[in-house]
Amino acid sequence: MGVGVAFGLVLPMVEGPVDGVKPTWLQIISMAERAEQFGFDTVWTADEIVWRNPDWPGPRGWWECLSMTGAVAARTSTARVGTWVMSALHHNPGMIASAAETLDEISGGRFVLGLGAGHTGGGAREFGYPTDRTVSRYSEALEIIVPLLRGDSTSSLPETFAPMTAQLDRICEDIGRDPGSIGRSVGVIVEPGDAKVAESIGFDVAITGSVDQIVDTIAGFASVGVTRVELLLYPNTVDTLEQLAPALTALV
Repeated sequence: MGVGVAFGLVLPMVEGPVDGVKPTWLQIISMAERAEQFGFDTVWTADEIVWRNPDWPGPRGWWECLSMTGAVAARTSTARVGTWVMSALHHNPGMIASAAETLDEISGGRFVLGLGAGHTGGGAREFGYPTDRTVSRYSEALEIIVPLLRGDSTSSLPETFAPMTAQLDRICEDIGRDPGSIGRSVGVIVEPGDAKVAESIGFDVAITGSVDQIVDTIAGFASVGVTRVELLLYPNTVDTLEQLAPALTALV
């Protein structure tokens, strides 16, 4: 007899706290398949890196979340498959959106994107991830991810690169090198107008809009530490180059 609520099952992803034994793929997929048979609504994979506890003999590692989620999605058929929960602190926002779309395709529409702000435990520091601005980074990630998953373009494209340039700054400071001595280059697709043809045929999200909007977006890269922007025009023709002449005049 049901109790009127849905149930999900969190799959084993971490080494045993006491013995350090890792859950095998056979064990994980057996759990997922059995959960489907029992009628669980969703099976979940945790997004963690390493856990330390003073009561454990040593650190305990986790299987990588996205790889395992794709594998589970490919081997199941009825239960939804979700991330529990993916950390916005440890993943680039654009790649989160790309991974979500890929996993949704693999699962036939059963993927559930669980996304949170993450935490700044020892694993984050050891792997070189940022440990500051947890909430604001999460908010910034949502501003990029939500429009992408809805099929919209995003005017926050420069913000995608902010965590990367910030991480490079921290590395330079740690080794005593002036961050300003290293150039930062980024390549972007630029398509004048609002047709968004480049994105529709499989390219990455392009910078689109009016000349003024394109100027504003490209100029925003400077604010996140980018020192050089390479433009890939779409269509990649002289006509497009001429169409962008007012923008180029304002930028170059």
